[in-house]
Amino acid sequence: MKRLVSILSVVAILGLVVCQQTSLQINSIPAGAEIWLNEESTGAKTDTMLAKLDAGEHMLKLVMENYHDWDTTITLESGKTDTVMAEFKIKTGMLQLNSTPKGAEVWINEENTGKKTNVLFEALPAGTHKLTLKMKGYKDMDTTFTIIADSTVTLKLKLK
Repeated sequence: MKRLVSILSVVAILGLVVCQQTSLQINSIPAGAEIWLNEESTGAKTDTMLAKLDAGEHMLKLVMENYHDWDTTITLESGKTDTVMAEFKIKTGMLQLNSTPKGAEVWINEENTGKKTNVLFEALPAGTHKLTLKMKGYKDMDTTFTIIADSTVTLKLKLK
């Protein structure tokens, strides 16, 4: 009888420990963000399920290059699966684009911007972009440029 009581006590304790764990489904737009939980990298990326987490309050941070970090505090309930959906906001920067002669059509990433040089673009997504300048009587000029978040990049190009 004592052995049965001991076994039941162990099962009850294990049951409490197991019941205090939970799961968290983490999704993001765009997917592929690094997942940090309580200031430690999980090594996982969105969209994914984290299992065997302790119930209670956790700090969740999602990190993705060229996007603002996304973070929140979440309270997980024992034995329940919660879902988080994060929508990232892209980091932006500015491009001051000047050409000689001025008045060239500006194409960014193979799309006509509808603008002509000399021009300031105020909110371009951070990262590398393809630039084409077109002007009658001149060769098209192709180059790439990289926008750095919260900065202004200045390009001075001469058409031939």
